[in-house]
Amino acid sequence: MNLPVAALVVLGAVGVAVLGMYLVRRHAPVGGFFTSVDRAGGVFGVVGTAFAVLLAFVIFLAFESYTNAKEEARREADAVQEHYATTSFLSPPARNELQGQLICYSRAVIEDEWPAMKHQRRSALVDRWASRLDTTVFQLDVTDANDDIALTHWLETDALRKGGRGGRIAEAAPFVPRPLLIILVLGGVIVLVYMLFFADSGERFVAQALMIGTVTAIFVSSMLVVDFLDHPYENTSGSIKPVDMSRTLEVIERDQERSRPPEQRVDIPCDGRGKPDTPS
Repeated sequence: MNLPVAALVVLGAVGVAVLGMYLVRRHAPVGGFFTSVDRAGGVFGVVGTAFAVLLAFVIFLAFESYTNAKEEARREADAVQEHYATTSFLSPPARNELQGQLICYSRAVIEDEWPAMKHQRRSALVDRWASRLDTTVFQLDVTDANDDIALTHWLETDALRKGGRGGRIAEAAPFVPRPLLIILVLGGVIVLVYMLFFADSGERFVAQALMIGTVTAIFVSSMLVVDFLDHPYENTSGSIKPVDMSRTLEVIERDQERSRPPEQRVDIPCDGRGKPDTPS
């Protein structure tokens, strides 16, 4: 949800709450519905505190999930860049083949898998390039010590790449269980309804509108924050984007352009979106 829509949702909810206070206030006696405001306030304090603690706990866990998704994406991108550096120790045919596949893998992550994660899916295209990388590495002909060292380092880094990819895909699924969301919404509604019974026809309406409007704004805003953190790849302001993989791809492509003459550059087996030039 983008910021303008979120602001409209908050304003709409505040408007409904203020209207509810206005309607209840028309039938409220002077002094309110409670014979003892202190006792009612004590109960409200317990209910409100319990709800606030639960909400804060959920936001904390959702934020951890969000930051973990960013960290896993960064770890995968760093591993791809390390892969690319490792290929420089291999013989030219193997080096060129792996470098081309790494470029295609990076493009597919950016252009295909990131949009798919918005819908809690992984990319079959990225799976294909990952499989081709594994096949190429397993078919390497190790002929000297440099090849052996490069292969060992590749396999160590490969675990980081696969772990990073798996981690960021896992975070695409909602982290907060639906029953917990229902409890949060129900708790917020209970707090707001309870506040309506503090309506007092003898008090200025502005003061009571401000009271319920402020609480409603905080509650709705908090729920929107939970929803935002629970869907980190929504492609809205603040969402996690493939910044790290884009940076890695930029570094690789810049190296291709600067370090070699055109006739010696890697033959990249895909288009700009990571789709293979020929079916595999």
